Amino acid sequence: MDVRDESTDETRVVLEINRDASPEMVMAYLYKHTPLMTNVRVDLTCLVPIAGKDVAGPARLELRQMVRHFLDFRFEVVTKRLQYDLNELLSRIHILEGFEKIFDALDETIRIVRRSQGKQDAADKLMKRFALDARTDRRDFGTQAVPFGAT
Repeated sequence: MDVRDESTDETRVVLEINRDASPEMVMAYLYKHTPLMTNVRVDLTCLVPIAGKDVAGPARLELRQMVRHFLDFRFEVVTKRLQYDLNELLSRIHILEGFEKIFDALDETIRIVRRSQGKQDAADKLMKRFALDARTDRRDFGTQAVPFGAT
């Protein structure tokens, strides 16, 4: 038997056996005398969701079941995170659309703010004039309109 190390970035060992040698016997020898095959004991007792209950319960799982539960969990977490990000972006788009309405008529906006009695009055007038909802107006225009002259 000839053993050569042909490793580069990856590990590669080449075994050349004699013609009269049995490949099964060589593999049996390698499994017995080298760490080519290693047994590892793992306790896969995990907390898994139980149908109809809010609390997870312990269960001994096979590797395939454990990986499936993990992938389901990761899918749920990533889905919730992406849904949250989407909602934040939609909220920001809603605000920017409100800004677009206000800035298209900036002179009129300034006039409304200057003639208002205070923040709340300016916010109400801007909401009424430009068809803004309370979320857009309270969050951005109501407080940012003050420097234009309303006190």
